[in-house]
Amino acid sequence: MSALVLLDSATASSSASVTLGAGDWDTNYNVYLVTIDKAVPANDSVNLVCRLLISGTPDSSASYDHANYVLKGETTFADEGGVNANEVTLGGAGTGTGESVSGNIHLFKMNVSGTYKSMTFDTTYLNSSANLRSKVGGAFLTNTAVANGITIFYSSGNIASGEFKLYGYAIS
Repeated sequence: MSALVLLDSATASSSASVTLGAGDWDTNYNVYLVTIDKAVPANDSVNLVCRLLISGTPDSSASYDHANYVLKGETTFADEGGVNANEVTLGGAGTGTGESVSGNIHLFKMNVSGTYKSMTFDTTYLNSSANLRSKVGGAFLTNTAVANGITIFYSSGNIASGEFKLYGYAIS
């Protein structure tokens, strides 16, 4: 049987970014879950992005390889991906009514030295054109150092509001 153990949480209120883990990181887990509830941007037409922490500092090197599938409520789907990015895009939103990003990120191999860090994510968002989108994908951080958290922020401007939580998966 497994259970989620809350390790860290943050409420954004005109915040430049939200960091989970770092000083609250617990190495007793092999898999972690980050939840995002209604991350509303302060600026219009921006992307919610994330970076993993190495020794408590966001890794902004061009070391993220990613791929995802976007379901679009108003048109056909899209395949996206790339290599050597400096962040992972989780979804886009704007400042209109109801425009925000919500979803989950699973983190793997965070406490293992000598191997890539891995994440999967699933988000749902109302973009800056008020179109419903859903994004499912994954990414690698090709830095092989031990990681100890995640930072989440909008590509421009602050996070006006939102709830963020970090859990460890406890297996008994």
